[in-house]
Amino acid sequence: METLKFIEQKHLIRKKDIIKEILLSIFLGISTFLCFQEMFQFTLNFSEEYRGGIRSGFIYTWNQIVDVLGNENYILLPKFSGAGEGNTIFLIILLFLFSIIYFLFIHSRNRWAMYAFLLFVSVFSEIANLQISMEKILFFAITVVAAVLYVRNPNGVCNKLCLFIFMIIVCATIFSSPIGKKINARSETICKIQSVLKTKVKENYYGSNLLKNGDLSQRKREKSEKEAFKITMQNPQSIYLRGFVGESYKDNHWETLPKYNYYKEHDFFYWLEKENFHALGQLGQAKTLVNKEKMKKENEITIQVKEADSRYAYIPYEMISKISDGKTWGGSFVSTSSFNRLTNYKYSMGDNAVKTWTDTAAKMFLLAETETVKDYLRSESNYNAYVYQNFTYLSKKEKSILNTYIGKAGDQSKGHIDYKPAIQGVQKYLEDNFIYTENLGKKTEDGKSMLEEFLASKKGYDVQFATAATLIFRYYGIPARYVEGYLITPKDAKKMESGKATTISKSNAHAWVEIYIDGTGFIPIEVSPPYRKIMEEADMEIGISNNSLVRSFDNKGAVNKQTEETESAGDHKKHVTFSILAIIIMLIILFLLVVCLKLLWKYFICFKEYRKRRKLFYKAIPKQAVSAIYSYMEDKEYPIEDKVRKLGNKAAYSKEELSEEERKEMLIALKSTAKEKKKNDKKSKKHTY
Repeated sequence: METLKFIEQKHLIRKKDIIKEILLSIFLGISTFLCFQEMFQFTLNFSEEYRGGIRSGFIYTWNQIVDVLGNENYILLPKFSGAGEGNTIFLIILLFLFSIIYFLFIHSRNRWAMYAFLLFVSVFSEIANLQISMEKILFFAITVVAAVLYVRNPNGVCNKLCLFIFMIIVCATIFSSPIGKKINARSETICKIQSVLKTKVKENYYGSNLLKNGDLSQRKREKSEKEAFKITMQNPQSIYLRGFVGESYKDNHWETLPKYNYYKEHDFFYWLEKENFHALGQLGQAKTLVNKEKMKKENEITIQVKEADSRYAYIPYEMISKISDGKTWGGSFVSTSSFNRLTNYKYSMGDNAVKTWTDTAAKMFLLAETETVKDYLRSESNYNAYVYQNFTYLSKKEKSILNTYIGKAGDQSKGHIDYKPAIQGVQKYLEDNFIYTENLGKKTEDGKSMLEEFLASKKGYDVQFATAATLIFRYYGIPARYVEGYLITPKDAKKMESGKATTISKSNAHAWVEIYIDGTGFIPIEVSPPYRKIMEEADMEIGISNNSLVRSFDNKGAVNKQTEETESAGDHKKHVTFSILAIIIMLIILFLLVVCLKLLWKYFICFKEYRKRRKLFYKAIPKQAVSAIYSYMEDKEYPIEDKVRKLGNKAAYSKEELSEEERKEMLIALKSTAKEKKKNDKKSKKHTY
């Protein structure tokens, strides 16, 4: 009967354990599902008409994930046909699958798999730029830690879990309080640490750019003679090599357009390429179309990156072929795909078109009605609208600053002021009124944007000159972008040998402005005084004139409105979030608090027992003290001699009283046996090893 009772009790305990495991699995499944739901913007809709089937729901879910990754990080994945009108049934099945997987983890006591799941969700959301709210990630972390505590000790989980939940509530209360929100909103420490760490990691992995990819906060231009890359040309010539392209100005840095903009226009550029329109090499394409003489043999270029930033491909304005490992961003620049590095790549280019762009632009205007140019201009008109929509935007603040320093924006009744006076005016204004210096000194006044500080201080280097020129051209209604890259100067070209690699140092890094010439494409304009004499420039007196090359349509108001909408689109999707680094730091602090509290409690109990034991050993009557010491030595498994054992038994079982000398003898034995026990333990460990 006793055996049966034991078996029944064991089964009952096991049933309780399974119930606990199921409940924990459900909570883990729900918390994981909520994180994925927020990352990929899933919606549970229980109405009959939008429920959807399993297969169609899976396709619907996949396509939604593809759209979210494309909009948030310009990750291009294939979509599939056959999607239903909803995915509710599939999401419910997914929730059950999460719970079943977690049950298997908990039941098999595999806590590392749960840690891996938490790490995966955190890292993936950071890499893919998918934000999770504080509440969801905290709920997920609580359920994971609760499950891990259960796996480690199913019987003692209650006290630990209660302590953990208490600490969570304390931290959540601090973070959600007005003071916590104020500190989190105003403190820039975490953001700075995160930014510095990311920059260092990227520079170590990809290589560095002296001009910092649009970061305008640098007070001194870095110098380096290290090897940037090796370039091999079949026909050596001087060229501008575009790398980073700044499309959106944000006070103290340049950014690319929002990633959802590139994703939205991906199909548009796909069809432009199908129609043989090459946005990246448009200037070279335009030159080939309007010149009757045939282009020389294509110039094969090979680049082997050494110390330069390998995130971007360095490409000329005359590029013809594609880079196989690169990803094109809206016809602006080419970057690496995923976490690869563009360290060795090839492409073809045509003859130098930068030094003759004025002649090309004039011929394009004159030959607009010929058959050879008509098809090109049809595609160009679509790209033209895209360019004006995205690269003429200025905020009210920037317009006000420019109006203060350079006056009115001129006659823009035809869309923008004429190219010739605009280009010559910008170059003359910057050359006559500003000092080129590569050390700006300390920032004089906080709160000023780079543009305002540059226009007020009247000093800077190529980064500041190019930034100001870009914004001034936009102020005049001409589409413009900020560019960082490398120069292959005429002096460099003379040293090159056909088919042999030539080293280009980091000192060749340069920033410039490029403007869009209707029908012709983006062309680099040199505005930094020291560089005006280095690179070959087009003759402004040939081909181009004041009354030509002005676009024939006028939708400037609509364009600016559309641009503002593009810039602000997606704001409704944003919500208050904490960075993953902040969450991880908070979880680490929380874990350390729990460990510290546990250790403090343990030491408090030990100290309490020590005080009680010391009082008993030294203050109690000798017989009681000796008996307690002997009992303690047995509990600790100290090596007890026969003499000490007899004294302990005498204290426990004899009616005789013991003396103070016998107490001292027992205390001496306690110390010596404790030391002997330590020595034996060390020997045992060495022997085991």
